[in-house]
Amino acid sequence: ARNTSAKVEVPPHSRRARESTERRWPWVVVCAALTLLLLAQLGWAERDVLIRNPTTGSWLRSSCAALGCELPLVAAPQRFELLASNVQAHPSVAGALMISARIRNNAAFAQPWPVLKITLSNAQGQRVAMRRLQPDEYLADDTILQRGVAPGASAVGLLEVEDPGDKAVESIP
Repeated sequence: ARNTSAKVEVPPHSRRARESTERRWPWVVVCAALTLLLLAQLGWAERDVLIRNPTTGSWLRSSCAALGCELPLVAAPQRFELLASNVQAHPSVAGALMISARIRNNAAFAQPWPVLKITLSNAQGQRVAMRRLQPDEYLADDTILQRGVAPGASAVGLLEVEDPGDKAVESIP
């Protein structure tokens, strides 16, 4: 009778390679998870820049819409344009002015309503009055405040201020 049970020996170098691979995979998983966590932290820290960017911003907006989340509004005040402004005596309140201003959001994304700075100067350029109005001071509707100004949209604001005197001329930078 012939002995058919042959013993197969695994070379020592292949056994070490297999054991090394078996011990390495948890480290690979941990390193990949930590890398993803770092990327998430960087994305969170730079979220305003990423949302403002046309490429990443559109991708983030479409991804967030698909997931049912909402991106925060980011401000780029330099992308607002003053289209027109007008100052006139208030039609029904003595000693007050009615100021109208029309602005447009030239950004590719919705922005929070801007802080309006109104400066009234005399004919010689000396400042007679100046005021900064926060959005909640000139908008009463919280829903409109939260939505912000849509990309490419124009808005008209009517402001009532105290008249500083006859020699004031308007300036809304």
